[in-house]
Amino acid sequence: MGSFLAGGFFSVFEKMLEIFFVIAVGYAANRCGRLDSGARQKITMMVMDISLPAMMLAAVLNAGERLPPGAVLQLLGAALLSYAVPFAIAFAAPPLLRVPRRQRGVAQFIIFFGNLAFIGYPVTRAIFGDAAIFYATIILMPQNFLVYSLGVVMVRGGLGASDGESWLRRAASVLLTPCMIASVAALALSFCPWRWPAFPGRICAMLGGVTTPASLLVVGSSLAEMRLRDMFGSLRVYLLAAVRLLVCPLAAWLVFRTFAEPLVLGVVTVMAAMPTAMAGAMLCVRYHADEGLMAQAIFITTLLSLFTLPLVATLLG
Repeated sequence: MGSFLAGGFFSVFEKMLEIFFVIAVGYAANRCGRLDSGARQKITMMVMDISLPAMMLAAVLNAGERLPPGAVLQLLGAALLSYAVPFAIAFAAPPLLRVPRRQRGVAQFIIFFGNLAFIGYPVTRAIFGDAAIFYATIILMPQNFLVYSLGVVMVRGGLGASDGESWLRRAASVLLTPCMIASVAALALSFCPWRWPAFPGRICAMLGGVTTPASLLVVGSSLAEMRLRDMFGSLRVYLLAAVRLLVCPLAAWLVFRTFAEPLVLGVVTVMAAMPTAMAGAMLCVRYHADEGLMAQAIFITTLLSLFTLPLVATLLG
């Protein structure tokens, strides 16, 4: 923990600054007429159908030494359990916070899905060191499935929506998307005992490198179409941010502290404290959901996480 307080905090701060600068470029591009809603829609389609699937495959194809399948399955079971806590909170919190029904699905996404890949990895490494990276990778695996199945259900109406179409039917409608196919392929490849040629991994990594900056540009462009005071949201957005950044990690810590080893407990808790996933902006643009609320939440939770992450680290001792 001392290394985190001495140097890790500043590496996290630097990572946050990178995020905000790219968001600012997207904001300026919209204001200059270079990244309007039409361009935003095309970028979103490109990311979700090409670069993001490539990034998922690159994570496996370029991986180093792999654990035995049995160990991977045990960690994957713990990872799935770690998603049960925010799922329950995401289902219960929006009605308690009196979120309008039309926004409840987006609110569920804001609470449930954290930015595990772009922020979770560097923060976990800063606090726990290199030994925790594999644990973080395993925790991230289920999210690749859930964002593009359950996440789509959420932004298209939310759990418990009564629009005549069941959420199971809505989930089934996205099972053959490029992101879902890539997720299944990546999980299958992770159990293969042999190493793959370097060439496919390099190609996927090159294509996948577009994903993060493109997502941030989309967030900035969405923010540019709001009034300045609306960028920082209403009280309800801050309540959702508090649930995402403080309630979720505290609940995860209370559940896992009874049986998990210290490193697993720490990684699960810190990953539960991440700001809202940037994939939410992509999904809201693609499925014509409330992208304004999502962009506000991504911006605010990312900003506030600069202060809440040290609080979570203090909780872990």
